[in-house]
Amino acid sequence: MNNLIDRLLLLLFCSTILLTNHVGEYSSVYILVAVTLAAIDFYLESERASLILFILSIIGSLFLSEAFFFLPLITYGLFEGRYRWLSVLSAVPFIIHLTNYPVWIVAMPTLFLLSAYLSIATSTAEKRIRDNNALRDLNAEKQLALEKANQELMERKDFEVHSATLEERNRIAREMHDSIGHVLTSALLQTGALITTCTDESMKAPLTDLKNSLSDGMNQVRSSIHDLYEESEDLYTSVQTIIRNFSFCPVKLLYNLDTVPDRPIRNTFIAVIKESLSNIARHSDATEAIVSLREHPALYQLSVRDNGSVIGSSVGDLEKSRGMGLLGIEKRVENLKGNVVFRKQGGFEVFLSVPKEQA
Repeated sequence: MNNLIDRLLLLLFCSTILLTNHVGEYSSVYILVAVTLAAIDFYLESERASLILFILSIIGSLFLSEAFFFLPLITYGLFEGRYRWLSVLSAVPFIIHLTNYPVWIVAMPTLFLLSAYLSIATSTAEKRIRDNNALRDLNAEKQLALEKANQELMERKDFEVHSATLEERNRIAREMHDSIGHVLTSALLQTGALITTCTDESMKAPLTDLKNSLSDGMNQVRSSIHDLYEESEDLYTSVQTIIRNFSFCPVKLLYNLDTVPDRPIRNTFIAVIKESLSNIARHSDATEAIVSLREHPALYQLSVRDNGSVIGSSVGDLEKSRGMGLLGIEKRVENLKGNVVFRKQGGFEVFLSVPKEQA
């Protein structure tokens, strides 16, 4: 925009000097030609184009004195580039036509200096604006990268805290199972032995009640340990751990579950993901894999897809080449009354869906 304003200002000055010193029948033609050349220079924004237009204007000014009046306007584009030193050639038509228009000796050099000043100043200002914009964009990119890194750090911290919590729950469940379960089992065995060896019939009834109480206590402890262990199993954490330990190729996780699947579904998903990634490592030349879990109103979906080549041309051929892995996946999904599909399209995909409600 500043370039356009500068050129309009120079056009006004050049036209004023022309009309002040000489008004001919072709004066309007010179103005239109000057406007056309300036517009071409403004549109192309090329150093080579500015040089060519300047040379053409110099040649025209040698033969047409009126054309020299617009030379400062055409030279404006030349001052922006590395060919600005060629502007000294403007002195040639200036000297040739000096005797015809003595007023040029003051007006035209001043106009050339104004053209050079406007061109250099505008070019410098625009460069400063471009540098500022580039710096602003760079700062914005760094800020976004910093925010993303901070977000990833927070997510990793939350994940580690969550994983540590689940691991502690697992440890407590194992310790309860090993310690309390062992004590109660031992007490049950000892009570049973006492009932068997006791000769006093009056003591057998209390011992039997004690054995029943210990058995009930054992069942309650087992149920509590089972619930604690089940709560400590988190599908997202388990899948993340599997992916983190898979080193054959990068794996991207797309996790879109809002509810927690039942334990049989979680176990099936974990088993399918392990088997699918194991197949990729053993039988594929994939460079990338995607694990996707999605939730719909009535069902859950799991997809494990890679971008490698696979063996064979059918699921049967794949079974022969990959062993019993796919049959095992089919069996697990059938037990959940779900459906599984093995597809080959730009790689290999295991796609399964299971209903949320298990009958």
